[in-house]
Amino acid sequence: MIVNAFAILYDTLSPQTTACTILATILVAHFVSWIRDSRGIRNHPGPFLAKFSDLWLGYVSKKGHRSEVIHEMHRKYGQHLFPFRIT
Repeated sequence: MIVNAFAILYDTLSPQTTACTILATILVAHFVSWIRDSRGIRNHPGPFLAKFSDLWLGYVSKKGHRSEVIHEMHRKYGQHLFPFRIT
């Protein structure tokens, strides 16, 4: 039954629609977790995009400036100790 449903979706949806749906799902999942904010992450200082994902740090790392950027963030925002335990 589920296999038939996936087969029908595969036949009716274009690859563009599927890609947009997957992208929208990822964005909504990040947004919902940001709104929910069970650990108070939004209250911590730092770059706006860092509150959603680590992609900005991956981009900075790829350019080869990770340590400089992290050092500048510590100088700008201070070394912030998290009030919760990261598991």
